[in-house]
Amino acid sequence: MLSNHSIFVKTGCLGAVLVILLAAVLFVIRKPFAEDQSPYCLPVLADYEVCWSGANAVSDKGQFALVQRSGLFGHRSVLAPICSYALSGRYIVGTTPSEYYLVDTEEGRVTVTSNRQEWEDVLAKNEVPTSVSFRDPHRVAASMPAEVLRPREFIVMRGRLGLTDRQWDVIVQMAGVAASAFLGLCWARIVVGVSVSATIGLAAALLSPTNILEGGPGALGGAITHPVICCAAWYCGRLVGKLVPSRVGRASCCTRDGRADGVE
Repeated sequence: MLSNHSIFVKTGCLGAVLVILLAAVLFVIRKPFAEDQSPYCLPVLADYEVCWSGANAVSDKGQFALVQRSGLFGHRSVLAPICSYALSGRYIVGTTPSEYYLVDTEEGRVTVTSNRQEWEDVLAKNEVPTSVSFRDPHRVAASMPAEVLRPREFIVMRGRLGLTDRQWDVIVQMAGVAASAFLGLCWARIVVGVSVSATIGLAAALLSPTNILEGGPGALGGAITHPVICCAAWYCGRLVGKLVPSRVGRASCCTRDGRADGVE
């Protein structure tokens, strides 16, 4: 029979573990847009998009590029590196790091000029007003939902609770760690504990939305490392559980033959 003190302490330890894990999960999954440095694509017109390469892919041609999607699988072809863009009917116009451009979306024609006067002549030839207002892609993207900018991150879970598939990865994997730690508090047998914890870790890794969608070496790595992490969590829970007496002590200890000490 478990003592009230044992139940209280183990429940408190479990609660502390869950609070720490929950805080870690919320810190990871509630990252605002301004801190999200992953690539995204901003829909512009028809099959044309403005794509950002991400904070870790800076080049001398700029971070933004005007691209065109084509084919069944949406292959993207880069038309020009850009700094800004504007829409006028079927035309997309704007600036590159050192030039000006005009794209005719119906004919698929891209015109690049080296100075503003030549660019204004091209605009006049295509009946595009020179008073178009340029847009900053970052500012436009900041006002759009993440589902539009990064649709591949909402394929499996479809944005449930407003979270991406990668954020759901964190939740699923942390749930596996918490379950393993709780198992360690309640079950100290090594063979069963390690086996069950490894199974929980493997299931959490394989059921992560990103692994379901992508698979490959990343899924294999998770299937190897996450069971090890869950086994470590089980062992930590086991250590905490052993610090607290699991049974009510008797007035005297029993001997191997079942008689109490001091009893004739």
